[in-house]
Amino acid sequence: RKENSLILLSRLLWRYSEGSRPLVVLYVLAQICARTVSLVGQPYVWSQIYAEVEQHGAHLASSDRLATLLWYTLGIEVLVWIFHAPARIIEQANAFMVRANYRSYMMEGLLTLGLEWHTDHHSADTIDRVKDGTQALYKFSEDSFEIITAITRLVESYFLIVYFNLVSSAIMGAMLVVGFAITIYCDTILLPLYDLIEAAENHVT
Repeated sequence: RKENSLILLSRLLWRYSEGSRPLVVLYVLAQICARTVSLVGQPYVWSQIYAEVEQHGAHLASSDRLATLLWYTLGIEVLVWIFHAPARIIEQANAFMVRANYRSYMMEGLLTLGLEWHTDHHSADTIDRVKDGTQALYKFSEDSFEIITAITRLVESYFLIVYFNLVSSAIMGAMLVVGFAITIYCDTILLPLYDLIEAAENHVT
């Protein structure tokens, strides 16, 4: 049985980040902080703005507080980017290193194989597979913040629902389990088809 793609790519990202793994931890934590500030801060400030307008109206007497709250929304966005921007820079630099390390490892492995192995395996097919694997790992490493964002929002949103309503959180939990089960089932059907497509592309090239 094949390993889940997300788990496999995450494991390879960690493996080929040797030498800069503390930076990987750093940018992951920074992205989590950025998403947390955005998810919690913006809704809270806007709820205060709506409450202020509802209680006092948008007239001159409440304009100072409204202006302050609106400045808070800008401040939250600035704080989000203080975490997000450096994390993206570190992530991009690490992705470049992961690609170089993975490609170097694969090429060294191929060069150590005997002449008999190379005779039995087409060189173009081997090169294509190394290139495709390297590019896939690079794209994942380069854009891993999207995965971090999705997981962070899912987990934090779920705990917020748990805090406000246990019944709703139980329903959401059941829906998540069903959603994950459907996704895994679809993957078991699609992954062999992707393998066929890849084999066909390698054969054509």
